[in-house]
Amino acid sequence: MSPVASWNVSSPSFAPFRSRAFRLIWTGALVSNIGTWMETVALGYYVAETTGRASWSAVGAAAAFLPGAIVGPIGSAMADRLRR
Repeated sequence: MSPVASWNVSSPSFAPFRSRAFRLIWTGALVSNIGTWMETVALGYYVAETTGRASWSAVGAAAAFLPGAIVGPIGSAMADRLRR
């Protein structure tokens, strides 16, 4: 039996996909995430090609990701400590 044939779509892991609304939201989020990563890769390539230095691509990537890496743990700690 092939791996695809033994794949049980009725398992609890796939239960949310029975909902049309969930499938639409999930697909939209997937497409959005693919677009975001395509932009990230394209921007790094563009910067490296334009400047001729890969180090500027690293600066651009750091500028994009460092704020979330710095503020994320602080925001998480605040969310855990503050009352809702």
